[in-house]
Amino acid sequence: MIDFTGLKGHQLGSIKVETSSEAADFENIVIEYIDSMRLLSKVSTTKQAIIIYKAFGYPNWEIAEILSISENGVDWHIRNIKKILKNN
Repeated sequence: MIDFTGLKGHQLGSIKVETSSEAADFENIVIEYIDSMRLLSKVSTTKQAIIIYKAFGYPNWEIAEILSISENGVDWHIRNIKKILKNN
C-alpha cells in the first residue's frame, strides 16, 4: 500500500490524489447515476435511448433518424419522460 498522506490535490504520475471535496463530488455523481439507472429501468428502451441521446446533446430530428421514428414521436416520448420525472 502506498501512503499518500500530505499529497492531497497533487498529481502523482498518472494518479491524481483527490481532496475530500473532489471525493464528495464524485460520490454525488455516483449517487445521481444510480438514481438515474433506477428511473431508467422503469421506462421503455426507446425512452432510455432518447434520454441518452439528449444527454449527449443530439437534436430531436437526429434522434428520430437514429431510432427510425418521427420527430413528433421523439417529442411525444420527451413529454412522457417529463411526466415520469415529475411523478418521481
